[in-house]
Order: sequence, then structure tokens, then C-alpha cells
Amino acid sequence: MECLVQNKHQKEMNSKCTVGVTHFQLIQMKDFRFSYKFKMACKEDVLKLCPNIKKKVDVVICLSTTVRNDTLQDVKEQRVSLKCRKQLRVEELEMSEDIRLEPELYDVCKTDIGRLCSNVVFGNAQTMECLKDRKKQLSRQCHQRVFKLQEGEMLDPELDYQLMRVCKQMTKRFCTDVDAKNMLQCLKQNKNSELMDPKCKQMITKRQITQNT
Repeated sequence: MECLVQNKHQKEMNSKCTVGVTHFQLIQMKDFRFSYKFKMACKEDVLKLCPNIKKKVDVVICLSTTVRNDTLQDVKEQRVSLKCRKQLRVEELEMSEDIRLEPELYDVCKTDIGRLCSNVVFGNAQTMECLKDRKKQLSRQCHQRVFKLQEGEMLDPELDYQLMRVCKQMTKRFCTDVDAKNMLQCLKQNKNSELMDPKCKQMITKRQITQNT
């Protein structure tokens, strides 16, 4: 299933299968169901840091918030184990791919999506990209949630699904040995290289403008 999730937007993927995979993801978010890998890697972390939580999405948010706070406070030792953080990244990227996989964010922005992004197809982070592009037209609550999410992407650019998808080959070319926190900075530094992909360059410029507004 993890493999199908990662490849559901490939050209070779059957459209009915894509719908089925997304449905499975949406059902998963409603209760405490994780992949075997995640359970093995994060069981102790969940019991210690996020006890009594019943929904998968809330567990992911709980662990992600802990990692984010520890990173911001520059603590010597992260509370979430390294093996769990690696699996957490898979879950976070999965959620950022489709706004419906973050129910609280989706509920807050549902009206804005209908008003501003009704022609945008869910998946591939297109809805979130649409909301970011229309940042000044968003309702106050939706704006706050999108902006808060964006802060997390700035802290860890790998969580910016659209940027990582468009610039995947460029990160391999220019930023192989760069850690996640400095990924966007690395791409910025190489933005004007003759080898830089035009679509990636456009996305980097877009992120720079968004950060400055």
C-alpha cells in the first residue's frame, strides 16, 4: 500500500486504482491504523509522547509538533527517535499530498476551496498550492492554518510536497549532501545555473516571493 500511495499519480496508474488508494488513505485517517513499518518504528514514541490519541492524523500531528518544537529550541537530543522520525516523514508527505488527508485543515478551508479552487483536482498538493496562490483572498481561519503549515515547510522544506515533486531531479543534481533544513537555500543558490530545470526555478522563485509576503 505504501508503494501504491507513492506511485498513485504516475501515468501508468489505473484511474480506478488511484481513487481506491485515496479512499483507503481517507479511511485510515479516521482511526488508529498505521503501516507495519510505522508501528515498529514509533510504538514507544507514541506511548510516551502521544498517549490516549485515537486517530492516525492526530498521532502524526502530535509527533510532528514534538519534532518541530525540539528543532526550533535546538535541543541536544530529539524526543522522537531517529527511526520514528524517518517513518514520520513518510506519513507527513502522504498527508501533504492531498488536503483531505488533514481533516482539520480541510474543514477550515472547505468554503475557501469551493470559492477559489473549485476547478482544481485533489491530489499532488494542487489544492494547497491554489490556496497559497490566493493567500490574500482566504478567510481568516483558513489563512492562519495555511500560514502555520507554511512555517513548518520553511523549517523543513522536504515537507513542501509540491516543491520536492517539481524539484526532485534538481535536488539530486545540486543538493545531494544537503540536509532537509537547508534544502531550499541550496536550491536558491543554484537557481540561476544553466543546468537548473525551468519549472523548478519557477517554483523556487514562487517560494521566495511567498516567504517575503
